[in-house]
Amino acid sequence: MNNRSNFRKLWDECRRARISFILVALTHLGYRLRKKNILASNNVTIYGLKNISTSGLLRLGLANVGFMNRHGQTFLNIAGKLIFKQNFGIGRGCRFDIGPGAVATFGSGYVAAQS
Repeated sequence: MNNRSNFRKLWDECRRARISFILVALTHLGYRLRKKNILASNNVTIYGLKNISTSGLLRLGLANVGFMNRHGQTFLNIAGKLIFKQNFGIGRGCRFDIGPGAVATFGSGYVAAQS
């Protein structure tokens, strides 16, 4: 898949989710400068970014899943290690709290918030 179609898919996804494409792109650039392959909406808060390892693309809070609205907050509080070995998505409203000394490893997939 070429960059133009990736750009178009992300543009469409941001439009459907009613989030700013420009903010997502700028945030992605910031993460890339920190050597993290993360696409995140502006409703994502990460504590412990240095403890996250990404081999694939990590998508945070981009998709509307069922009952979630565009204001749903996604929080990651990572004191231990959070490892993503492949492409992975974490939906709006999800909370991850990885305690000191803990290690959570994921392959490919998607996690959505539960009511």
